[in-house]
Amino acid sequence: MECGSQEFLCELTNWLSENEMVGPWLVEVIGRFGTQAQGIAGSVAQFVREYGQSIVGLIGVSFGFWRWWRYREHILHKRLAEYLRENDARLANGTADLIELIQRPAPGQQFKDPLFIDDDLRVVLRERNWDKPAYAVGVAASSDWQLERAIGRINRRLSTAQATVASLNRQLFSALSIRGAITALQRAGNDTKAPSDALNHFKAALAVPGHERDLTIRELEAHQMRKLRLASRDVYGNALNLATTIDDPRERSFQLARLKRYTAEMIVGTTPRNAYWLLTESEEALPLLTKCEPLGLWERLEKADTQYLAGYCARMSNFNGLERAHLSDAEASYSGLVRELSSRRWLRPRQFRRLRSMARGGLARVESAKNGTYDTSWLP
Repeated sequence: MECGSQEFLCELTNWLSENEMVGPWLVEVIGRFGTQAQGIAGSVAQFVREYGQSIVGLIGVSFGFWRWWRYREHILHKRLAEYLRENDARLANGTADLIELIQRPAPGQQFKDPLFIDDDLRVVLRERNWDKPAYAVGVAASSDWQLERAIGRINRRLSTAQATVASLNRQLFSALSIRGAITALQRAGNDTKAPSDALNHFKAALAVPGHERDLTIRELEAHQMRKLRLASRDVYGNALNLATTIDDPRERSFQLARLKRYTAEMIVGTTPRNAYWLLTESEEALPLLTKCEPLGLWERLEKADTQYLAGYCARMSNFNGLERAHLSDAEASYSGLVRELSSRRWLRPRQFRRLRSMARGGLARVESAKNGTYDTSWLP
């Protein structure tokens, strides 16, 4: 192990701590030799006999604590950073000096001159065993062969380092994304601090190299911008463009339907007819969701919410017949969810408790809408 300037003491202590039988034996030997001693030597021997075991144990514990303190993880990272800075500085200077020495007496050097024309450089390279292999034809050929091997090793280490950096970036992206999602759930009246903090976390996550095009975080970023009444329509548009690049047809259709629904929620107050067409026209939200059948439980809740939103858009557009049809579809979807989840209440109550509650809330909204009262607070 590395011990620094206290190498002998460190190695000795390490050896004693790893060989547990040596300490008691050493204490016994010192005690026997000092039995007949007088004066200071006798006092030391008596002290060792009485407290030797404790001293050896304390030394071991102290050394273990010192080793933990010196080699704990964040200290290792700090020492690695210092080593890399020093090594990079030495490497840069050494490379510049070596290349300058190789090129002498340039300018004006003839092309036919040997590569390592400087005698001093030859001596240094030979002392470093650059021409050690028996089949080496000379310093130049030997150094080229060894440099080729060094480049291969460096490339392998670089690949490993790049994989490590990519893994750390994924970990950082996950941490920032989760932190943003948790912050986004915090609500304190009309306080905008939670959405603002969540937006900052999502932006930091998207800034991590390799994760600029993550669709889920792009969508969450747009939600927070909408809460803050920022220009979020362009952000939803960017997310829509990303969704079109999804390879899986079902996932692509479902993500496009969700994003179109969110866009319709944004514009229903100003252009309700455009919002309605965005939900009902061919290749828009509801037809895309129909393509994804059969839907999972949470996906069915999203479809029911979209049908309810279509009924509200139809009401705002004076499409009375279409309004009733969409409300009827939403009621059927919500009711189906409630029935299915109620039948599972004794099997998995906790897993579906929130989903069942939201489906029942949707049924209540539909009933109010049939009487002409839409719960606009439900919209984000």
